[in-house]
Amino acid sequence: MSALPFPPVPGRECGECHACCEYLNIDTPELQKPPSVLCPHWAQGCTMYESRPSPCRTFFCGWRVMPNLGDNWRPDKSNIFLRLANTNGVPGFDVNLLGNLSPVMTSELLQTIGDMIGANFPVYLVIPGPPGHGAAKLLLNNRLRPALASRSFGQLVAAFEEARRVAQSFKTEPISTPPKASAP
Repeated sequence: MSALPFPPVPGRECGECHACCEYLNIDTPELQKPPSVLCPHWAQGCTMYESRPSPCRTFFCGWRVMPNLGDNWRPDKSNIFLRLANTNGVPGFDVNLLGNLSPVMTSELLQTIGDMIGANFPVYLVIPGPPGHGAAKLLLNNRLRPALASRSFGQLVAAFEEARRVAQSFKTEPISTPPKASAP
């Protein structure tokens, strides 16, 4: 078995969080689950954990693999589902907003986004679509760079909120998963 590119932080467990079981699109022979739909195998825990498909076995959200993120970043606590992403061969981050953020999480998120942009990683704001639809995705780097350069938290919050409004206005498309093959 090969090592994962970013193994989970030792001792950091999902607990009651099941954001990946809801927001990820899974399309394997074993499981077809559209995005923004809770997996049918979730019932206060994964009912197929021992036989779950590869995408479920190998996926860890940003909170699970980034030791600098505190326990308050767990997606079900923060409403932020941070994903390591690879867009056109370039590593970056998807910041999935699952709901409203507390003022503390907003501040921590904007600091983290600023650090990522400062390190030249592409950072995308992702707003999940309705059940079975793709997500709205918007690159934040150029939109936030002037506010980051100003070092004004108020300007940064305003630029982030404008980016959120723009992303929320995007039309999302349905994601179709092939029907399960029936037994002969």
